[in-house]
Amino acid sequence: MDYLELAASFPFVPKRIFTIRPNSPKAVRGNHAHKKCHQFILSVSGSCKIEVRGESEKSVLVLESSKFGVYVQPLTWVSLFDFSNDACILVLASHKYDEEDYIHDFQLLLEEIKNDNAHKRLNS
Repeated sequence: MDYLELAASFPFVPKRIFTIRPNSPKAVRGNHAHKKCHQFILSVSGSCKIEVRGESEKSVLVLESSKFGVYVQPLTWVSLFDFSNDACILVLASHKYDEEDYIHDFQLLLEEIKNDNAHKRLNS
């Protein structure tokens, strides 16, 4: 049996949990970032690819087992694609749904990252 334990070392306490079950292998889900929300994404069944992008790096991983998942910090762009027919993706989120937390434009994300970095430099 596979299971997930939310130990003290888990980076956040989930406030929202949802599944993604695309209706087509060609579907693309995500394609956004969050200002504050952290996420943990894993496959419950089937598989998909997940692209994770920051300011200057990009990684593409395959989610195909509930034995591992991807932790996504705020200000990180995420796209899920190339779904198998039986794909069911589980997402644990640190915040309740809030449309104001979403960034739907990658260029706006880059601006937000620069503003966040400048804020951190000023306060350190």
